[in-house]
Amino acid sequence: MRRRFLLARLRALGAVALIALAPAVAGAVVVDSGDGSGNIDPPPGFPYWSHVDQRLGGTTIIYLGNGWVLTARHVGMGSLLFGGERYEPDPKTAVRFGDPDRPADLIAFRLAASKPWPSVALMPIADTPPERGEEVLMIGNGRNRGERLRTRRAGEETAIGWSWGPGSKMRWGTNRVDLIDQVVEHADTATQAFATRFESIFMGQVTDHEAQAATGDSGGAVFKRRDPADPESEWVLAGVMFTVHHPFGGPEETSLYGDFTYVADLSAYREELLAAVRPICANEIDDDGDGRVDHPDDPDCASPFGDDEGDGPELGPTISLRRVQLVSIAAVTLLALAVLARALAPRR
Repeated sequence: MRRRFLLARLRALGAVALIALAPAVAGAVVVDSGDGSGNIDPPPGFPYWSHVDQRLGGTTIIYLGNGWVLTARHVGMGSLLFGGERYEPDPKTAVRFGDPDRPADLIAFRLAASKPWPSVALMPIADTPPERGEEVLMIGNGRNRGERLRTRRAGEETAIGWSWGPGSKMRWGTNRVDLIDQVVEHADTATQAFATRFESIFMGQVTDHEAQAATGDSGGAVFKRRDPADPESEWVLAGVMFTVHHPFGGPEETSLYGDFTYVADLSAYREELLAAVRPICANEIDDDGDGRVDHPDDPDCASPFGDDEGDGPELGPTISLRRVQLVSIAAVTLLALAVLARALAPRR
């Protein structure tokens, strides 16, 4: 059973935060470990760090490959940076997901073809939602961690979280999924989501790099392992950060223990997403009906970026039935033309 929440109770992480509280534009994840300035290099063995970058203006975007970008809908389209290079969107390519009358807070669009697209691997998308208690990896761009916040209870000072400091940086952190099967509603959007909860070392399930979204993280990426029971299994994109929630109140521009980060659950939109952004040879569909799906299993797909399962190498260990039929037809046609020409030739 999905639980529904009104976004009036939440703080949107992007530039158009239409809420009852003061707006906050989401940024780099606030990390509880160390002095808060670390985690700006890729996590060990993580292959998709370069896929996450920024929209000019500070929010975060995710490059899916093949020219396609994914972010929060309220972040929207705009000029982008990948690897320090600027790219422009193609305004005619915007795709929304979910109910057409009340779509999710997600948008995908393609980069303009005015320059070559970044050449990176296609991003794998999770086919199942994360489980409650499962550890996830969060990546976002924006505000740095500020000063420790404390309160005095029964004569003793207790740490309650962090303020947001000046400056911004792409940073990663970790957390555990606390809420699943959520539907977050606001104005004209309704987003299927899961949520993480920011915890201190005294709250039981804290991770080594416990993180909470902050200004600039809207559109940021949340990854999980394909098999949660196998810590060495493939990393897959599980969600897109789009809002946070202070359940106990508190000052703005802070990350407090007990706060939630809400994440659009991409497994709920996976079929729509793959159909919109994947090349034919990587869309996980048997488009030509030959019983083989995508590269490398379909011999007609020379690469995962192919847009026609009928276009592939002409020679190889396996030749498709379609190609054999075409070759046979061509051979019969040439033979018939030769016989006709001989019959019509003048006799001496």
